[in-house]
Amino acid sequence: MNSQTNNKIILRESLSSSEEINIGDNEELVYIFFTDSEKGSEYFLEFVLTGINSSVKIFGFNIDSKGITSTNIKVIHQNKNTTGYSWIKSVLGGDAKSSIKGMVKIEKTAINANGYFTHNSLLISNLSQVVSTPSLEIETNDVKASHASTTGHLDNDILFYLKCRGIEEQEAKRLVATSFAFEYVAKISDDNLQERIIGILNDRIEKII
Repeated sequence: MNSQTNNKIILRESLSSSEEINIGDNEELVYIFFTDSEKGSEYFLEFVLTGINSSVKIFGFNIDSKGITSTNIKVIHQNKNTTGYSWIKSVLGGDAKSSIKGMVKIEKTAINANGYFTHNSLLISNLSQVVSTPSLEIETNDVKASHASTTGHLDNDILFYLKCRGIEEQEAKRLVATSFAFEYVAKISDDNLQERIIGILNDRIEKII
């Protein structure tokens, strides 16, 4: 029996619609997306791990300074030995408002499933707002599943430290925001893809600082 893993990468530089993806036996999907308030306000992403040993790694970036966006991410485990990780970052400035909902559902047939969802937010203005709603739905016992969510503002102590080193305030804010956004990029194994993601992040953050 051939157990070789089939790898696939999907990059959505400007998410504009909903999407549902099934992941079959021994398939691994890396899915990377950037929301864009100018092209859409509500997104539904559903990933169904239908195959044995199937896997999905989701990297999401919600970077904006205006508009209202709502992103719903659902990972459904239907078979044994499935793995689903979601790492979502929000960096919001201006009067941007965002809602991120993340659901990990493990059905009773998904023995030995491993599911994780995390959403970290950085608000760089007083008017920006974020709502984070992670949730789990587990129908069997032999699994690992967890979720996490954090929200913070720019650290004035760090900004003061950088300014004392001769770095102007706008550049200091940019450095803090990019460092925050880059946290999970190292988990992307493709070096060329990493560089491309870093370039997009730099451009997006430059526009909202």
